Amino acid sequence: MICKDIYCAAKSSFYCIYKICKMISLLLTIIGLTFLSTLLTAAACRTAGVAMREVALGAGKAVFRYGIFSIRCIPVSGSVSCWQSQDLDADEAALRGSALYENQPRLVQAMIILSGNLGLIALALLLAGSEGWDAFISGFSEFISGALNPELNGVEYLQSAQSYISTHRWLNYLPLVAAKAAAWNLLPLSALNGGQIIMMLLSPGKVLKSLFHKYSSILLMVMLACWLFALFRWLYGH
Repeated sequence: MICKDIYCAAKSSFYCIYKICKMISLLLTIIGLTFLSTLLTAAACRTAGVAMREVALGAGKAVFRYGIFSIRCIPVSGSVSCWQSQDLDADEAALRGSALYENQPRLVQAMIILSGNLGLIALALLLAGSEGWDAFISGFSEFISGALNPELNGVEYLQSAQSYISTHRWLNYLPLVAAKAAAWNLLPLSALNGGQIIMMLLSPGKVLKSLFHKYSSILLMVMLACWLFALFRWLYGH
């Protein structure tokens, strides 16, 4: 009886470690795609002639810098910071003029914001065709329904992802992850590209912009907390 209990405990622990390893593989893929999206955004800025202040890979404190590029200690995101007139004195602002992001036409601003996601969608379509597009479209509802019901939907989506990763090669699930990452980043939340488009459209209305930023930031934190709960339940409850 004791041996059986030890065997069951060891089997459960091994399976938990196996799932964690698979999720680490997925996490590393997401990090790589995030960095790719950031670099594509930087390339779009360069193409449009927009003056960049910093291209940051990751979040938190910078551990390495080279020119405008920096690598930060928490590799969970990326950002491109452009020079704004408020960052410069009057002479410098006049000198940079058309190179300032705020002076670009809205269409150019929108293309810069969306460039990283368009690159991920293109990657998904190139490697997976219609399956990549379907993964992109379904990504919106999955992220929302998984947050609304993490106990059921969130765990189910994580289990489906783990099963797919376990039975397919990296190149098979890479485009699907790229499509899901693009869908996530296009959700209408201020910290994401979808929200940045809305912020751009609300730029003349400072009150509306402030309210949108405040409440969408709270909503994002709630969604992330729900998905973390789903991850915990998937790892230890199933």
